[in-house]
Amino acid sequence: MPHAVVVSHPAVIAVNQLPHAELIGLGWDVTVIVPGRWRHEYRSGSFRHEVLPALDGRVRGCRVLNPGAVQRHVYLDRPGRILRETKPDFVFVEEEPTSLPALQWGRACAAARLPFALQMDENLDRPYPRVARWIRDWTLRRAAFVAARSPPQQRWRGHGGIPARPPSFPTPCPPGQNAKPRAGIRNPSPSGSPGGLWRRRAYAT
Repeated sequence: MPHAVVVSHPAVIAVNQLPHAELIGLGWDVTVIVPGRWRHEYRSGSFRHEVLPALDGRVRGCRVLNPGAVQRHVYLDRPGRILRETKPDFVFVEEEPTSLPALQWGRACAAARLPFALQMDENLDRPYPRVARWIRDWTLRRAAFVAARSPPQQRWRGHGGIPARPPSFPTPCPPGQNAKPRAGIRNPSPSGSPGGLWRRRAYAT
């Protein structure tokens, strides 16, 4: 059975683990790595990570520096050690290519010679600081592919300094999770699911 590791700060909330739980039904073993504690504007103070019942025993909360900073949190538990312990065949880093966790886990995967993928969710064309551009270039040049969450991200790849090497794919919702767009909305953005994406890609490589 192939084993996938998913690294995801959104998955600190149980409902955001639903797409990853779909992998089990597709014949994958899965381990979800999340920050052990997180904070956001909808709760006062920090909170512990949640676990979806379908993923009981498969979600691992880790110590992070700067919890709540989406693109600037850093894992204190060493990614390389986690990869050696979990022994995955593939790693999906559900983080932006410009983020510190994408760089941190991308370097660990590269050192372990493991294929990894990233997500591109941000859909605003804006200038980035030099360090963010460097991180983006490093991660995208080494990623196996990018899960593009919106049509603009698919169009922008290869333009404006974004490296064009990794292929990008829209990531559909799991069965039963697709929401119908409201009337008057044109070109609704696809929602992400590595499980749905991996069904389409059928990773035998």
